[in-house]
Amino acid sequence: MTEDDKAQRSGGGDRRLLLHAYLDDELSLPETIAARARLGNDPALAAEARSVLNLKRALREKLPREPVPARLQARIEQSIGLRRRASRPIWMAIAASLVVAVLGSAVATSTFMRLGDRERLDNAFIDNHLRALKATSPVDVVSTDQHTVKPWFNGKAILSPEVVDTSAQGFPLVGGRIDVIRDTPVPVVVYSRRLHVIDVWALPPTLEAGIGSGARTVLGYNVLPFSAHGARYVAASDLAADELAGFAKLLQDAP
Repeated sequence: MTEDDKAQRSGGGDRRLLLHAYLDDELSLPETIAARARLGNDPALAAEARSVLNLKRALREKLPREPVPARLQARIEQSIGLRRRASRPIWMAIAASLVVAVLGSAVATSTFMRLGDRERLDNAFIDNHLRALKATSPVDVVSTDQHTVKPWFNGKAILSPEVVDTSAQGFPLVGGRIDVIRDTPVPVVVYSRRLHVIDVWALPPTLEAGIGSGARTVLGYNVLPFSAHGARYVAASDLAADELAGFAKLLQDAP
């Protein structure tokens, strides 16, 4: 076997591993975006994906899952350490759990009350950003076309955000979604940069005053409030702070 044959076989294996991880929803958002783009550009891989999906559907229909016998499940749990003999009465374990829960709740409540309004809003933005990264579908409308994403927001939130085509500058549009922050629907425009994801929230008037100004880091993610086209926005990403600031400048300078 030649070196080229080995490389081709190895690449095919990696390609199939990526395909199955994509179909099983095991990829992160940037990896999912890259896999979708590869499927769109590779007809053979797309045909293989359809074949795998048809096979999975047929298996689900013709081979329904059978429940695991209780005896076997008990042996498995014991072998991996999920089942241990109680070293003290159950009521003592319950009481200890309640004490830990009450103390933990008190500490969390005290910490939350010490946070300022800006910090609580920052945490809300990052919580939504992380939730989207872990979701099967991180955007409600998937499109790289600003003329598709922009009209989608109409009627879904108080305001419709500006949607800018920054693909030529290396920040392709991914799509959009709606987050609910403080009982208010907030539109989010999602962009990407290499393997990084950028969320841009268009702030309704009720949130503008609390967000403050100035870049900061929250839980390892960069948060950047900025103004563009007469509205206030917040961008968040694990992208480097200088690149995130450059991206915000692109949105500000866009016609």
